[in-house]
Amino acid sequence: MTDSEFPAPHEGFVVTHFLVVSDQDRSREFYRSVFGATVVLERDPVILKIANSWLILNVGGGPTDDKPTVTLAPPADPERASAFLNIRVADIAAVYAEWSAKGAEFLTEPKDHAHEIRAYIRDPDGHLIEVGQAKAPPGAPLPCPWIRGRKQQDGDHREHAADILRCAERHAEEDRGGHRRQGRLEGAGDGELGGRDPPEAGK
Repeated sequence: MTDSEFPAPHEGFVVTHFLVVSDQDRSREFYRSVFGATVVLERDPVILKIANSWLILNVGGGPTDDKPTVTLAPPADPERASAFLNIRVADIAAVYAEWSAKGAEFLTEPKDHAHEIRAYIRDPDGHLIEVGQAKAPPGAPLPCPWIRGRKQQDGDHREHAADILRCAERHAEEDRGGHRRQGRLEGAGDGELGGRDPPEAGK
């Protein structure tokens, strides 16, 4: 284990995220197998190095002397959330296909929004995980190889989003094989992406 793998800075601070889980082994394997997290500590608590941050996983429990009125527990209702992990990706079509094949269950296919294309996963305890790809602001080059090399045009954002959804559908079909998932992606044609986004609470 190197100093960079364990969240114990010699100066300043680092940010980690603590999740209360019901089964340390199950959650550890989920984050390891789906996201490629490095296991720094096996359990009590589980510590994972994931991308540029760390996850700490442990079972819940009652109050302690440093939080005398607080009880820790996994999400009681997965349909209600006050916080969630936010993973930013370079290619959401690719990770949608790859992580689906590895067992991640997305709530929907990637959806196009004003400033990003995103989808959500739940972990085994119901913790919500956002997966998002930013769209370039007006006037900036779009980060997609099939648009590089020519001047950005009106409608490129819509074209980029539609291509990503079509790509996600194709990759998901190719990867299903031994990972059969129910249903198909709904149509990802330009017609679905041409409207304005409805107001979104909390975004």
